[in-house]
Amino acid sequence: MNNKLTAVQKENVQHGNILFPVERYVSSIDAGHRFIKPHWHDEAELTLIIDGSSLYHIAFSDTEAQKDDIVFIPPQILHSVTANGSASMKSETFVFHLNFIGAQLGDICSVNYITPLMNQQYVLPFIIKPSHPVYKQLRKTFD
Repeated sequence: MNNKLTAVQKENVQHGNILFPVERYVSSIDAGHRFIKPHWHDEAELTLIIDGSSLYHIAFSDTEAQKDDIVFIPPQILHSVTANGSASMKSETFVFHLNFIGAQLGDICSVNYITPLMNQQYVLPFIIKPSHPVYKQLRKTFD
């Protein structure tokens, strides 16, 4: 997938630390903060929309995310978030390097699933609705 990434758009934030490369964020899109600017990072991002809705711009595609949706953004994918009209949105996000879930291991899961995801050989759905078969398992991450 060609994202036309630039160094200027790279988010220069350390998510977690070397021993625990995961960071949790609670964010809001509201009257005081109407957008999250376009950026990318080497980590994946898993977000639960806690309340409201917003418009996600992921890999040059726009998708509405609503309450209870889970948003998955793979590594090195340009993305941003804007308010959906006058609506507000609150979300909880985990940003983590795929090495945290075994991307550098030589096992069959890493070789067949995690490494191809890192290399953008396949892309999962960006918005995972409650009706999706993996939703219940992913939701446990937040519960």
